[in-house]
Amino acid sequence: MTAVTGVPPSRLRALLSAGRHRLAGGPGRVPGVDVARGIAVLGMFTAHVGVTTPDAGPAWWLLDLSHGRSSILFAVVAGISVAIVSGGPRPLDGDPLRRARLRLFVRAALLLAVAGLLDLLGTRVALILGFYACFFVLALPFLRWRPPRLAALAGVVALVGPLLAYWGPEAIARAGLRAPRDGSGAVTDFLLTGTYPGVVWMAYVLAGMAIGRCDLRSPRLRRGLLAGGLAAWGAFSLLSGALVGAAGGDEVVRGLTLARQSVDTVPFAWDDPWPGVAGLFLGGPHDDTTLEVLTSGGFAVAVVGLCLHVGRVGRWVLAPLAAVGSMALTVYSLQIVAIWHWDLLGSTTNGPLLVLVLVTLVAATAWRFLLGRGPLERAVGAVSDRVAAPPRGS
Repeated sequence: MTAVTGVPPSRLRALLSAGRHRLAGGPGRVPGVDVARGIAVLGMFTAHVGVTTPDAGPAWWLLDLSHGRSSILFAVVAGISVAIVSGGPRPLDGDPLRRARLRLFVRAALLLAVAGLLDLLGTRVALILGFYACFFVLALPFLRWRPPRLAALAGVVALVGPLLAYWGPEAIARAGLRAPRDGSGAVTDFLLTGTYPGVVWMAYVLAGMAIGRCDLRSPRLRRGLLAGGLAAWGAFSLLSGALVGAAGGDEVVRGLTLARQSVDTVPFAWDDPWPGVAGLFLGGPHDDTTLEVLTSGGFAVAVVGLCLHVGRVGRWVLAPLAAVGSMALTVYSLQIVAIWHWDLLGSTTNGPLLVLVLVTLVAATAWRFLLGRGPLERAVGAVSDRVAAPPRGS
């Protein structure tokens, strides 16, 4: 062996052992959470460059699940991660809590910087990283909350937030104001008028935080997440379909909603008809209604519950997915660069998607085996840890 590799057998065994340890995630990581995050990232690949219509073949419906739901799963897992780094089942307090908040705030700032750089490429992808940064900041006041309070707040946001997102932009237009679109109104965009409005999407983050505050090793929790998530997905999908059908069908409801929404050039007056309540019955991707929160949010919770069932064997079988999830920022960013460089949007086949997914799985697995943390994760972690480090001598 020494003659072939040039490495003494004992040294080679040590290198392989270290690589397996890194691939397993090491201490402090939850393999199921990494797997769920990996599914979310690859799902966003599918939503961005995949063909998800019946033309894609018999499994098109599986690919179609990626639309909207992948980014929602990403947000739920973000909440779980926030809870884990701030103490998990035992929330931090005092100076450790202060440092955790500072670390999350610095990470949010760095995410916003990465989003700004990726935005320069001009792809037609709705970048989630800037909104992700906003979600981290909005989560900071709730780092000491326990699961029941977090879940209750998530429910309140799920009920009230969609009303604000549905009628809020229309109220801005009818008041003679303009929703910002040039970056000068980032707060308004992040909270209300953007692709991932915080007034709605914080429901997913808070739900994830509630999950992350629980014992993720509990079989009862895993079963509850899987069963409850599937039940919510199924029941509220049926309810949305029934309500929309009673209102005339999806196309009619969407048409009436759009017809009553102001445009920049000719905003409606206050006493003109407003978008009807039927629009709130929609539950499709990026409708940002309460029913979408309950259906797609339930789907995301079920995926998390399923992924938390990953055992010793599954940890190795699903190691490539976990590797992708462990370096989601790097993988997501490189995906945007690849879309820009090779102009992957609008592909008529799933060939580019297949290549992108396979290359990502292989590269992420090799990187994690050889080097551990992804390059962007390493850089962001180093900066945030240094800023939040306690003073010397303390």
